[in-house]
Amino acid sequence: MKKKIAGSDAPFEIVWDKLGIPHVYANTVADAYRGMGYASGYERLWQIHLSCSYANGEAAALLGERFIQQDAFQRAFNVHGKLTDLPPSDGDWIVDAYLEGLNAYVKSLDEIPPEFVHADAKPREFNRADIAARYRFTSWFQHKSWTEKLILGRLMATHGVDYFSDHVLHFSDEDRVLVNDLNEPLRNLDPMMIKLAYPDVKVPSFSGSNNWAIIGELSSSGKPILATDPHQPYSIPNTFFFVHLNVGSWNAFGAAFPGVPYFMMGFTSEIAWGLTTGFVDCYDLFIEEINEDKYLTQSGWKSLETRIENIDVKGKSSHKVKIKKTHHGVLLEP
Repeated sequence: MKKKIAGSDAPFEIVWDKLGIPHVYANTVADAYRGMGYASGYERLWQIHLSCSYANGEAAALLGERFIQQDAFQRAFNVHGKLTDLPPSDGDWIVDAYLEGLNAYVKSLDEIPPEFVHADAKPREFNRADIAARYRFTSWFQHKSWTEKLILGRLMATHGVDYFSDHVLHFSDEDRVLVNDLNEPLRNLDPMMIKLAYPDVKVPSFSGSNNWAIIGELSSSGKPILATDPHQPYSIPNTFFFVHLNVGSWNAFGAAFPGVPYFMMGFTSEIAWGLTTGFVDCYDLFIEEINEDKYLTQSGWKSLETRIENIDVKGKSSHKVKIKKTHHGVLLEP
């Protein structure tokens, strides 16, 4: 397939090998990313459309009322937020080139693809905010340490500190004091909070990942070896989109999330990189004392920040959600 789209420097060519992997041959790196975007749309347009709906809290409009809670959750955390207000970066040209290719494919459609027909939806063009939301949405679900804190906190309150000091590594004397201080509010935690952390409708959970490197002195080829296993669940279509980009002597091959123009894992002629999920502690939870529209701070009662989110629902009336926020962050309510 040879294409020249609006904005491209010259025609680029996309060739699929016997494994179904696209190889993009271009004269410029920007055109290579345009080809990557075009090939992504050609193969995974519905997947990209669906994942952006999840990320932007718009799944209920596409799939129905079962996804209202999922959308409310995304709106509460404002995953897509004011991403278009981010300052310019050196990589913006990559995003723009990718979007030109992806949107060129959308505009080239003569008829609506069957997945969209089945869902009574129409393909749309994408923007920078979609890419950022898609990336942050994936990162969010790779590091949901706050859900584990809800479970562990409740277990600590119901099973006691001694149980965890015997079974949890690195349980210090300081931890024991903190748990004792939080025992009553944790014990009174509404069980529905657990349901909030693990709703009926959710993306698949991820179990972990790993990678390792071997120095060339220890390999049979004499060259270093990098192995990476992100432990993604099986899915159709695949979680990743494999693609090869070629511009003269420059080559890059790897796996990207559909709808995101960056290789999560891959290699060039000079370097290779892998992806692993560390499940590090990157979220803090606070137990707030609420009295109607106020919450208690060290300096007294303060008013909650509030906003109304309007969630469109397929085949139903729209659903309004009131989002509340303290100075610590969004307020989670069952």
